[in-house]
Amino acid sequence: MESDRGGTKKRIVDAAAEIVGSQIGADLTIRELAKKANVNIAAVNYYFNTKDNLMHEIEQTFATEFKNINTFLSREKNLPPRERLFQWAEMLMSYLMEKPGTIGTFVVNVVSGWNSTLIPELVHGLSNYLLPVVKKLLKNDDYNTAYRASLHIMSCIITPILIYHASSTGLAIDISDRARRREYISSFLDYFS
Repeated sequence: MESDRGGTKKRIVDAAAEIVGSQIGADLTIRELAKKANVNIAAVNYYFNTKDNLMHEIEQTFATEFKNINTFLSREKNLPPRERLFQWAEMLMSYLMEKPGTIGTFVVNVVSGWNSTLIPELVHGLSNYLLPVVKKLLKNDDYNTAYRASLHIMSCIITPILIYHASSTGLAIDISDRARRREYISSFLDYFS
C-alpha cells in the first residue's frame, strides 16, 4: 500500500513536471494533471493540498535534473575542458529544448521572490561545476574573469532557447536540429578558446 502511494505521488509529480516543462508559461490545471497522471482530482489534493506545494515538488524535479547535468562537468575529468563544456552544453540545451518551462519557472521565481530550490541549484551548478572547468579552458585562475565567462556561456545557452520558444519568426540557426545546435555550441565555445 505504501509503495502504491509513493508511485501515485511520483506519477502526479512526473506528469506535472512534464506539463509545466513542456512550454514557457504553461498553465497547469488540476483537471489536466489528474488526467495525464491517470489519477482522480482528490488524489492530487490529497498529496499536495495546494498548488504551491505541487510547484515546489516540480521545482525539485527540475533542480535534480540540472544537478545531474551539471555533475557531468566534474565526472568527466579525463576530457579536455572544451570537450567537457561542449558535451555539457549539448545536454543542457537538449534538456531545455525539451523542457523550456524550466526557464519560465526560474524567471517567475526570480521575479516573484519565491523561495525556490531551483535557483540555489542553478547558482550552485555555476559556482561548483561550471566555473572550475571554465578556469581550465581559459587557463586563467582569476575568479572574476572565469565567473563572467561562465555567465556568458550560460547566456549563450539560455537566450537562443528563449527566443526559439517565444518567437514565431524563429532564429537564423535552427537550434531544434541537433547538428545545427552542435555547430552553434562549437561556435560560441570558440570565443573562449
